[in-house]
Amino acid sequence: MNYQNYSSIFTTPVEKIGIRIVDDTLTNINWLPDNVPILDSNSSFSNKIQSLILQYLEDGRPLPDIPMTLTGTAFQLKVWNALKNIKMGHVITYGDLASKLQTSSRAIGQACRTNPVVIFVPCHRVVSASGIGGYMGKQNRINIKTWLLEHEKVNA
Repeated sequence: MNYQNYSSIFTTPVEKIGIRIVDDTLTNINWLPDNVPILDSNSSFSNKIQSLILQYLEDGRPLPDIPMTLTGTAFQLKVWNALKNIKMGHVITYGDLASKLQTSSRAIGQACRTNPVVIFVPCHRVVSASGIGGYMGKQNRINIKTWLLEHEKVNA
């Protein structure tokens, strides 16, 4: 992965995050390995996004709506827009969201897996009917989902 494509890479209480900004809109947020070097922000909008993320992760301040460019299929966009309506401190199951969107739980999981702007599009708030479920399609990322839900004071 080319880490130079990020607008900023910074340390958070959870893990390092890389953000990509294009034309003053957020296009990507990625959790990054700890060994990735810090990359100072290269724009005022990038600084603003970094600050909002840190305020959310450190103080629990809810994230506002911001300019984002989401690139995906019509179905992915539909799911991501639904995710933005899940309020902080709440969760929904994959099955319940699938029922609302008239699709399958697996399709919801796949759309969550491809979410380009984690945190701002809160896929971590979608859980399994029998527990926490997955996060980003990777078992080794469940710790991030668990941390985010505990941070938001959700018992999942």
